[in-house]
Amino acid sequence: MGTFSVEQKDNLIWLGRYTERVYTTLKYYFTSFDRMIDLDENFYQEFCEKLNIPDIYGSKEAFLAKYPFDEENTDSL
Repeated sequence: MGTFSVEQKDNLIWLGRYTERVYTTLKYYFTSFDRMIDLDENFYQEFCEKLNIPDIYGSKEAFLAKYPFDEENTDSL
């Protein structure tokens, strides 16, 4: 079994942190998704506020279409 360099270990730690952040955000997104669809049309604004995401979407429909899939938005999933 080979050894890992300090840089490789550091990269693995950061990969783990970012992976955990994505999973945590996805969990919150999926629980919030139902609320956005069924109960509160403007809940996406609260979602953005809680995650410190700028509200560049303007509507629930735009948020649901762009937030998960927009490759050019650095806040996107």
